[in-house]
Amino acid sequence: MKVIEGIIAALKDEDKYGRKGAVIALGEIGDERAVESLIATLKDEYSWVRKAAAASLLEITGKNFGEDEAKWRDWLGEE
Repeated sequence: MKVIEGIIAALKDEDKYGRKGAVIALGEIGDERAVESLIATLKDEYSWVRKAAAASLLEITGKNFGEDEAKWRDWLGEE
């Protein structure tokens, strides 16, 4: 699905609002292909983008590791 790939690419947008919008959209869509990119977004310079990424990860995976990138990466490695 090219739409998902386009939204994932928007996670690297220079515009912080664009990144947050992409994060929220990915959570709403719920496609597991976004998980790794959302984990990378947990390093965003803006806390509200990171919080949105954590919420989207919870929505997609049912797991709650908050903004702890290391725990998400550990979980992803175990999958």
